[in-house]
Amino acid sequence: MSRAKYTTQDENYKKKNILGTRLVELRKEKELTQQGLVEKLQEFLDQDEPMSPLTISAYENGNRLPTLVTLIALSRIFNVSADYLLGIDRIPTSDEKKKAEATATDSAIMPEYDLIIRPQDYEKYDGLAVYITAKSDAPLLIPRWGIMKYYDKMIVTGINEFVELSGNLKVYRAKPVTAQFYEKCDMFALTFASLQNEKMVWVEPITTDIEARKAYRGYYTHNSTRTMLINVQTGSVLPYTGLNISYNAFSVGK
Repeated sequence: MSRAKYTTQDENYKKKNILGTRLVELRKEKELTQQGLVEKLQEFLDQDEPMSPLTISAYENGNRLPTLVTLIALSRIFNVSADYLLGIDRIPTSDEKKKAEATATDSAIMPEYDLIIRPQDYEKYDGLAVYITAKSDAPLLIPRWGIMKYYDKMIVTGINEFVELSGNLKVYRAKPVTAQFYEKCDMFALTFASLQNEKMVWVEPITTDIEARKAYRGYYTHNSTRTMLINVQTGSVLPYTGLNISYNAFSVGK
């Protein structure tokens, strides 16, 4: 994978800073400070490290773009679509019915903080179904359901299949909202033909290398000749030939 500088198209996108402008407007409408928005986000996202108000400032100033999961969390906090935040749509939702449905759905979703099972509580869930994912800095693990076997220090995920109960896991008593987002995203993985119809996509590298995943995941646009994708934040370049081989691309309009 190679790197390249921003194209003129990327610089124009940054100058417009549509996402940052809309974040400021929405935050002020809800009378939230940047710290207040951080606290709202942390109610939705179970993070290994605390988020700083400086991160919100970087989003609003156009110096940094949120991850896909953070973008969806922001859209839920403000009851708008991700398309609206990104500047793809000019109105927050397509109609008032959608907005009402989104609000109703959000009220039924529990923050991940309330769903995660702390290690000191594992014993209480012995013999019960739990949902597991890997921590961000841990080896790749396919999220799945399993049965907690506390005294055997494992989670049984199938016949003769188990995952060691270790510090690399996040264990939940119900499927977290981020897992639901990723499952929905998987339904919209793009083919080469459908990729051509997208102005901006989210890329997830196909690798167990943690550093490579961190370096290349993010929002991408097309180069002027439509032969590769360019990360709008870092300038990383991914050729089309690597689609569904070294990386997957997802529509951010779904």
